[in-house]
Amino acid sequence: MSVLNVDTIANAAGSGPVALTKQSAAKAWGSFNNSGTTINDSFGVSSLDDDGTGDKGVNLSNAMTNANFSTTTNVISNDHSGSNNARYAMCNLKTTSSVDLQSSYIDGAGVFIFYDLAQDVTIHGDLA
Repeated sequence: MSVLNVDTIANAAGSGPVALTKQSAAKAWGSFNNSGTTINDSFGVSSLDDDGTGDKGVNLSNAMTNANFSTTTNVISNDHSGSNNARYAMCNLKTTSSVDLQSSYIDGAGVFIFYDLAQDVTIHGDLA
């Protein structure tokens, strides 16, 4: 059995961290509150835009090669005042430097309602 213990992995020149440009690690991820522009925790996310009810703009710290990267998003299940109604998370629009997320729920009458729900996102792809 081998054990590898390190404090830092540096680039070949020894001058900085290893860049994740063509590898499969997540390039950005974040956890966001249900309203406003509060970021609970993130990596590779520079800021949020509040684009309206149930609509958030996630701005990336580093641009992606193109807008064909992969996003995975979900809403926090215990959000929306304890309601047991179905909740939805969507990625509405992607650019090389941002992702537009929307969240909604189905009310008791079966109506689709845009609503500010706490949301998570993970982004995989190639950095520019």
